[in-house]
Amino acid sequence: MVVGPGEKISNLSTFTRFLNDLDHHKSGTLQITRYTSEGDPIFADLSTDGSVIRYTFDDSQDKFGGQNKGRQTTTCVGVSARHVAHGTTYVVTGCQDKNVPSELLFVPSSNH
Repeated sequence: MVVGPGEKISNLSTFTRFLNDLDHHKSGTLQITRYTSEGDPIFADLSTDGSVIRYTFDDSQDKFGGQNKGRQTTTCVGVSARHVAHGTTYVVTGCQDKNVPSELLFVPSSNH
């Protein structure tokens, strides 16, 4: 699935399907590609065997990402939704490495 500048989301159904598979303890994979306002990709790769999530955050191609950018991988236990003003933020939860950015996706209310 792709999230472009301005939070324009393509293929939101693939995210919904991944969450459904996770809820039903099925294996699955998902790649979320978000683009910065400058057009640089940031990747979130998730794979699950139905019980845990292997999560990789990769901002290595973000030209303005600072000095600590790169690829970070951890294991997480779930994905949770936080309802905030104007939409829902999805984050990985129960991750072993707390230094890996946990926010996966913001879905504006207009996309629900």
